[in-house]
Amino acid sequence: MRYPRSAGSIHTDHFGESHLFRSLNPAIAYKDLVVCAPSDSNRLFALDAFAGQLLWSSEEASDIVHLLGVGQDYLLASGERLYWFQIHDGQLRGQFPEPYRDAVRHARPQLRGYGRGILANDLVYWPTRDAIYVFRQRPLQTETGWMPVLQRAPIDLHLHQAHGGNLAVAGNVLLVATPDELIALGPHGGRR
Repeated sequence: MRYPRSAGSIHTDHFGESHLFRSLNPAIAYKDLVVCAPSDSNRLFALDAFAGQLLWSSEEASDIVHLLGVGQDYLLASGERLYWFQIHDGQLRGQFPEPYRDAVRHARPQLRGYGRGILANDLVYWPTRDAIYVFRQRPLQTETGWMPVLQRAPIDLHLHQAHGGNLAVAGNVLLVATPDELIALGPHGGRR
C-alpha cells in the first residue's frame, strides 16, 4: 500500500514531528486487520489483512511512537500521551493527559510518556519519568464524551529510587528497563 509520507526533518523542534523517532514499532495484527504506524508518516493506518486495502487512517495523534496492542476492541498507542482508538473505525475515543494545542510556541503537556507501556489482563500500564499509570483498556462513555479510567493510584517510581522506561511483565513481576538498569517490581510493590 502506498501512503502519504511526511516531509519533516529529524532536526526539528516541533512536537508534530515526533513520529520521526519511531523505532522498532512492529505492526499490530488483530483479527482481519493490520495496524501500522510507519516512521516516515504522521498517520496510523489500518489495512485489511488479506486484501491489503486501507480500511481507515488517522492523523489525530501524530506523536505516537509505540503501538501497544489491542484490548477490549481498542487500539492502545502511546508517545507523549496515551491514546485509545476504536479498532474497527479508527475513531479516537480517549487520551491521557487531556488534549492541548499542538502548535509552535505552545507548551507540551507537563506529564509525558517515557518508555513503552504494556497491556496486561484488561489493563494498560503507561510509564512517565516519575510514575507508571494504570488504566482500564476500555474508556468510559460519559454524557460529555469518552474518558480514560484510571484503575488505581499511579505507581510512584521515586519510592523505588527509579524512573520510567520500557515495561514488560513476567509472572507477577513488572519489569522496568531504564537506560541504565532493570528494575523488578513485585505484586506487593517491592523493588527487586
